[in-house]
Amino acid sequence: MRFIQLLAVVAALAVAGCQSVETSGREPLRNGEREPSVSTTAAASGGFGEEVIAWHWAVEEEIALCMAERGFDYVPYVPQPMLDSLRARYDENLLEIKPDVDEYWAPLLPMESSPGSVSQAEGMLEMARRTGFNIFFEPEGRALPGPDDDLTANPNAAIVQGLVNEEQDEYWRALQGYAAGDIEGGNEPSEAAIQDACSVVARGLAGFEPVPPTQLDAVDLEKLDVLGDKVFRLAHADARLDVAGVERVACLADRGLPPDPYEYILGLLRSETERVTGDPQGFIEEGYSEAGKAEAFGADRLRELQAEELAAAVGGTECGMPYSQVLRDLINEYEQQVLADNPDIAALLDRDG
Repeated sequence: MRFIQLLAVVAALAVAGCQSVETSGREPLRNGEREPSVSTTAAASGGFGEEVIAWHWAVEEEIALCMAERGFDYVPYVPQPMLDSLRARYDENLLEIKPDVDEYWAPLLPMESSPGSVSQAEGMLEMARRTGFNIFFEPEGRALPGPDDDLTANPNAAIVQGLVNEEQDEYWRALQGYAAGDIEGGNEPSEAAIQDACSVVARGLAGFEPVPPTQLDAVDLEKLDVLGDKVFRLAHADARLDVAGVERVACLADRGLPPDPYEYILGLLRSETERVTGDPQGFIEEGYSEAGKAEAFGADRLRELQAEELAAAVGGTECGMPYSQVLRDLINEYEQQVLADNPDIAALLDRDG
């Protein structure tokens, strides 16, 4: 898994499947003023969007308390664009089922993995043509602020800027479990470090993010998972998918590529690292940025490696697209069979209902 640290100073507000823990009822600081914790029950009276907003503030307040315990200042902060988006998103608590077209395709039932839509595959192909797998290239989007980031509005930007390099690294390790230097050195953070990060601990203390009531509230979710797993297994056991898999490998072979192009390019990275360091797991002192690899491997060699990466990424994506289409068709087919035997679930998932 590749972790990328954004330059913008933002709290990690993504939904996490943390165990719900009752909040402490303390009165944390918000933007320099002490306020009582917001009750999500009271917030619900202002609409579901306000309930979700209250949860985000609760997470931020717990982050501030956690960071204080580790010796760092942190001001609870939720970007205004996020607040506006949440209020707009939850004006109506309706379950939106997207039309059955390539742009939005997804399985009706939950399953451990799915091929995604044709539109998504085309987007991956477009990126593959530019930067391959982002192994010998600078990853696209790296160190760019997100749409919700406003460095002038976020009070934590000044806090981080006031720290020296070593202190900044420790700040990020406390907040998110790793610092930029950890990633550039090729040392992915441990799972324990991530779980101990204040951004993760805080979400555990704040509890699960509120979920809007929908028509799926009446569904037996365990049954839904069982049905999704059944469809997944039927689709992957179908002989038609085996044929598509053989054709995918043959397509790759015609391009001089092995069955796993991504692992092949990773192998090239390990080989080059071993060439310059004597160790395939060695550390490139210049760093793993594109400029750092050019200095370590040589600019001409890096261009050769990038050309191989582009060919592998494009080939892997293009050869995989017919396979993905067969898998989409099989999932659709078996979902209809399973739903025919479960009309109660089918009625709830009816796109025309």
